[in-house]
Amino acid sequence: MFRLSESWYAEPIFDYEYKSYQLLAYAHEVSNCFSERKFYPYISDLGNHFARIQLFNQSKLLFEESIRRDIKDVDIEHLSILRAPVPDESGLLAELNQILLFAEKQLSSTYNKGIEQLNQTQSQIQISPVGLVISHYRHGYLFFRRSRLTRVYSYTVRLVQRPFGDEVYKDVVTNFLSEINTGMLTNFGEIKWKLIRTDKAAGNAFLIETNEELPQIETLLPLAKKHIIKQAL
Repeated sequence: MFRLSESWYAEPIFDYEYKSYQLLAYAHEVSNCFSERKFYPYISDLGNHFARIQLFNQSKLLFEESIRRDIKDVDIEHLSILRAPVPDESGLLAELNQILLFAEKQLSSTYNKGIEQLNQTQSQIQISPVGLVISHYRHGYLFFRRSRLTRVYSYTVRLVQRPFGDEVYKDVVTNFLSEINTGMLTNFGEIKWKLIRTDKAAGNAFLIETNEELPQIETLLPLAKKHIIKQAL
């Protein structure tokens, strides 16, 4: 898949037309993934690009404001001094501003459409606990039921510290165990307890059901992980 670097907007080739095609190619591929109902990691990557563009734009505006020196006018009504804009003889700032404006609009539009499609897809998925859920349990099982087959995963909730700073966040590690035949009358509680008897550390289990053909890795599994994190204290 076509990917953008974190600082794509400021890297060579520094040209508005080139950057526009570069961004449109990325947005097109991401939109195709959303159309196929593949949302992860694409929706997160897209959101991060949008956030970085906004942060860079704010920082750039603050920097430009801080280096303005020549007084252009005085705004009596608002009691403020208006300073002349930073000289841009090379035209680079104007080019960058044009790139950032286009990127912010394009990324925002693509991201919002992706979130809308994701919400529609989530409404077609049912996640329910199998038996009691104990919030402090960090291990358990996921049953992905589709037609007469069910994929069984084990999961573990872990705490991960970011490389820089003291911030800690929750992460879910999954492991595919097996695929079993199941029917309308299958007792998932019984399957859960059979698994627990061989794995003393496990406690909770969740059943994920949908009538749609959704991607396992790019959609179902990440949404199940998000659900587990919300359940865990």
